Amino acid sequence: MIAGAASGIGEGTARRLAELGAKVALFARRRHRLDALAAKIEKAGGTALAITLDVTDRTASTPSPTASPPNSARSTWSSTTPVSCCPPR
Repeated sequence: MIAGAASGIGEGTARRLAELGAKVALFARRRHRLDALAAKIEKAGGTALAITLDVTDRTASTPSPTASPPNSARSTWSSTTPVSCCPPR
């Protein structure tokens, strides 16, 4: 789970983790940027799920069940802010 994945460090982290084989869940406010990043990751052979989310809005921190992709296992969501992480190079 990568918050702020639409640009900057979040986007870079998402790309790097996907390159390393991680399946990434991308969270940010700008849907068009998330969709573009998810498409790039998938085109490169990775797996990405784009979810529009404003982590500063407490009511939006728990996505509705409709946020789960079709035909996937139900995910468990928490109301805490997702954190970015990146393994050392």
